[in-house]
Amino acid sequence: MTMKKILLAAVSGALFLGCSSDKTVVNGRIEGYNGEFTEFFLPDSTVEGGFREIVVEVNEDGTFTAEFDLPESYYDAPFFVDKFMFRTCIEKGKTYEAWFDVTKPGVETGFGFTGEGAAENEFTRDWWNGFGLANLFISEYCDEVSDFASYKAAIRSQADVFRARLDTVGNAGFTAYYAPLIDKAVDSYSIYYPYVAARNGLDAFADKDFQVYREEDICASMSDREYADFFNSVASMIAGTYTDMDLLEVVRIGEKTTSDPSRNNFAMTSLLTTYMNYGGQTNLKAAYDYYKSVCKDPNYVSQVDNIYKSTSVLVKGAAAPEIEFTDADGKTYTLSDFKGKALYVDMWASWCGPCCEEIPYLAELYRELGPDSDIRCISISIDENRQDWVNKLAEENAEWPQFIVTAKGQEQVAGDYNIRSIPRFMLFDAGGRIVTVNAPRPSTPDIRTILEDLLK
Repeated sequence: MTMKKILLAAVSGALFLGCSSDKTVVNGRIEGYNGEFTEFFLPDSTVEGGFREIVVEVNEDGTFTAEFDLPESYYDAPFFVDKFMFRTCIEKGKTYEAWFDVTKPGVETGFGFTGEGAAENEFTRDWWNGFGLANLFISEYCDEVSDFASYKAAIRSQADVFRARLDTVGNAGFTAYYAPLIDKAVDSYSIYYPYVAARNGLDAFADKDFQVYREEDICASMSDREYADFFNSVASMIAGTYTDMDLLEVVRIGEKTTSDPSRNNFAMTSLLTTYMNYGGQTNLKAAYDYYKSVCKDPNYVSQVDNIYKSTSVLVKGAAAPEIEFTDADGKTYTLSDFKGKALYVDMWASWCGPCCEEIPYLAELYRELGPDSDIRCISISIDENRQDWVNKLAEENAEWPQFIVTAKGQEQVAGDYNIRSIPRFMLFDAGGRIVTVNAPRPSTPDIRTILEDLLK
């Protein structure tokens, strides 16, 4: 499975309804279309790799008709127009009229369906751009959390809104898919509370309402497999949202997840390994030492040990491991070739929507820094298909240096840097030493000042 498919696996879902020869048809119009590559990217266990990529041929005026056989209905069907990912719903054997707007970079709510499927697609649009994405929920409702009762009330309020909308849609298959997702969101977001509270200077375990909730232990009825899947998603969300959180605090919270020590061992292991995979470094040594003093399960400890060995060499001030890459002409470089100035590195790929959303922000940063800046910007693609990268460069016309990893570079990125998700931005000082392997994105407000402060 390619890295593209691995990273997109987490954003797609399907409900199997059996097979027939009924055609599914999508008649669409893309506002602002300028020749971008367009496709549906759908999970499908019947094809090699587990994904069905349905390329959509679009006319110069942005109109298209996509007609295809689906083995199942897809209640979460990602529709890609270059860097845009629209979360749609397409059911087997139905005909749709749709429009998509790609004139506003980073805005993936700009689409709609008329007639058949309109209510379902309004729901998917709002769900996956709001309550259905935990980082969006947290950013909107959790910055000023005061206690568990108010936090839980905010969760329930949003969940009730979407449950009511499901009733209004009145589609049994659609409801069967999304109702469990709403329930899972309520459970997941509730378990996030200790981490959200810690970010707000609160001690969740001193909150009586949270203590009552914790003692109810919503995970008790789960099988070990269900619990592992559930908590791994929790760990990914926490690590992805709060990458700079103190890892010792993270591990100590994980230790209190349930009343079952074995499951808490799993929670701590999942949190620590996920954080390290995301580039989390804050207080890593103390967290690792504490984890080892608490968790005595050799299988869990070996997992953490293996990742820690590679992650611990990526601390601030360490010499940056090399990455081998080439330019469009095939000339080979490594990171050492860029010593002399601080280096802000963009790890990306042409197929990665969030990566492409950062391009205009990186372009703005590059222009703001100017040629005399002490900070140099470069982008390194991990595309496996070089031509896809070349085509994307031609489309974006980026002004700053662009490179693509070699086969050796792919191994270095995955092995030496332990990068499992992109986009990833890294910052190195003029001597080629690590400042951070998880630098803020270009879209971060006041990014230039932040980078300059990190280099002091």
